[in-house]
Amino acid sequence: MITIKPLQTDQAQLFTEYFDGLDFSHAEHWAGCFCQYYLSGCTPEEWEQRSASQNRELALLNIRSGRMTGYLAFEGQEVVGWCRTIDMLDAPNIANLPELPTARGEAGAVVCFVVHPRTRGQGLAGQLLGVAVEGFRQDGYQKVYGFPFESKEHPQRQYLGTAGMFERLGFSRQSASENQAVYCLEF
Repeated sequence: MITIKPLQTDQAQLFTEYFDGLDFSHAEHWAGCFCQYYLSGCTPEEWEQRSASQNRELALLNIRSGRMTGYLAFEGQEVVGWCRTIDMLDAPNIANLPELPTARGEAGAVVCFVVHPRTRGQGLAGQLLGVAVEGFRQDGYQKVYGFPFESKEHPQRQYLGTAGMFERLGFSRQSASENQAVYCLEF
């Protein structure tokens, strides 16, 4: 049975151990991200220069400080999935929005799904998205954005979710370019 819970400040080590234990051979550059790209504020060039250990340490710091948000999926005590949520004011690396929010708590985004290979293809990413949307709603957000990337040639790039996942929850397509779309759900 899968349970989904918000990331807690005392789960920093559990989170990093989950990422440490995954096989990223299909996209080796993700092995060192630890879901820090969107919080980093780095340019793509600066990001390329960062090491996995720097990002791991940053993840530990950001989780323990409460700056990093998201949801962990558990099968028993084992982490089997992750969904990254972020307030848009904390996401300087997302620049393809039609309009930027002006206040904290106005617009959030779901920017990453990392599902354990054993639990892929079972709808877990969609469940994580549903829980994340409900979390934003309960926290009083007005909008939630998603950025699905559709690619049959590169399915590993679908770490941002699929259009169908967002559409099933009522998100509407705002714009698109080269397989990348912007979806929005307003409350």
